[in-house]
Amino acid sequence: SGIYNDVSNTSVDLMPAVSQTFMVVFKTSDSMIGSHQFILKANSTETYDSSVTSLIVDKKEVTIPVVELTKIDLPEFIQNQKDMVNVTLFNSGNASADVQVTLDVPDTWQVAEDSERIDLDAGQTQVLPFEVTPGNVDGELVFTVDYLANGEDVYYQNTTSVTANKEFFNISEITGFMSAMIVNPIFYIPASILVGIILYKFLIHDKLGMLRTQSKPKPTPRNRYIPNYDAWEENYRRKLD
Repeated sequence: SGIYNDVSNTSVDLMPAVSQTFMVVFKTSDSMIGSHQFILKANSTETYDSSVTSLIVDKKEVTIPVVELTKIDLPEFIQNQKDMVNVTLFNSGNASADVQVTLDVPDTWQVAEDSERIDLDAGQTQVLPFEVTPGNVDGELVFTVDYLANGEDVYYQNTTSVTANKEFFNISEITGFMSAMIVNPIFYIPASILVGIILYKFLIHDKLGMLRTQSKPKPTPRNRYIPNYDAWEENYRRKLD
């Protein structure tokens, strides 16, 4: 049947009314699962005896962790603004695992702690936060999951693309402009006044003129047979122009 043992024919001196125990160690594999028969024989100079018995080989339950990276929560990244990236891990195996997650970020990006280590029990879910500061380029976040399973190293990677958006209002540029006005007011103050006049003319003044025109009530024309109608009509046309 393919099963063998480490005990061969053995001779012993056995006194009357004395018993002795022998241990037989069988070596099996997963392909031998089931019931197997074997024969035990005892011989002496005057007697012979044998016995047939069964050996049942069961499948051994293997305890092994299986760690999955199930979710990555990404914010809307703004250049040079700190934000959090949350990674969800789930152990779908039947044993606990010592898990290490490492994060690699694009050039010019920064991560406060690029590696986190946790103990993840069987059936447990846990979220790992990473504090990330985007740079001025787009790229990829690369997560590496590493753990031991039955003494063997298991690791895999998960990659996701990210975009570094620019700020709508750049505070540093505004403060830099204000500092420049203080250092060199002869140039920056007249330029600021000119920009303000142009904005007022094209964005505010014209808009107010349109509102006034729309809100001004228009007179209703009178009957042509009313006295002084021609003078009134000429005046009316001027108002419309």
